Amino acid sequence: MEKTVIFSLVLFLCGFCFCTGKEMVHYSEFLSAKNPHFLSRIKEIDAEIKRDSTSIVMLGNSITYGGNWPLLLQRPDVCNMGIISDVTAGFTSRLDQVIRSDAKICCVMGGINDLYDGQPVDSVYARLVNLVDRLQQNNLRVILHAIIAVSPRWRDARFHNALVHNLNERLADFCHSRRIDFIDLNPVLAPEGVLLERFTTDGVHLTSLAYEEWGKLLRPRLVTHE
Repeated sequence: MEKTVIFSLVLFLCGFCFCTGKEMVHYSEFLSAKNPHFLSRIKEIDAEIKRDSTSIVMLGNSITYGGNWPLLLQRPDVCNMGIISDVTAGFTSRLDQVIRSDAKICCVMGGINDLYDGQPVDSVYARLVNLVDRLQQNNLRVILHAIIAVSPRWRDARFHNALVHNLNERLADFCHSRRIDFIDLNPVLAPEGVLLERFTTDGVHLTSLAYEEWGKLLRPRLVTHE
């Protein structure tokens, strides 16, 4: 009994440390810190923003990372800040890097890893809204993207696609109320609510054809911001 009480207390304190206070590390931030790709990719991005002029930042996870953005957007001043396996709390932890890039526009897509980590839709939504607020406070124009549905090949696709749909509806409403650009690739890539096979390599990551469609939708939005 005594051991059970002690164990429960340890779990409670661990949860407290990860979930309360500005100085405390949130669970999702803890995952980012444990991401083997995180720190090495941060260094790569730092080198890029020191070397190249940046007007546009593509902030996201492996889906963003997989795009050749200067080619897709037909311009050289784009910094790919995608990190494999990253979560929305990881995006927020990288805000200083976005600001240091001197970019004028930040395109954000993410949240699917959070949902697969078991994070509630409310929490993912709140983190994305907070991220947008902080970007705007630093005079960046934000283009927020809907999360792309997964294909039936990806695990628990039906359950997670329902979460994706719910979150995307809330993000669309938020962007409409705040007059923020919102891009939803799902009508093209997942018109029936599941990612089409020709647009995915494994059920969640995108093919070159999917990236081409993304570029077509994003390029005109960038022009309106300049």
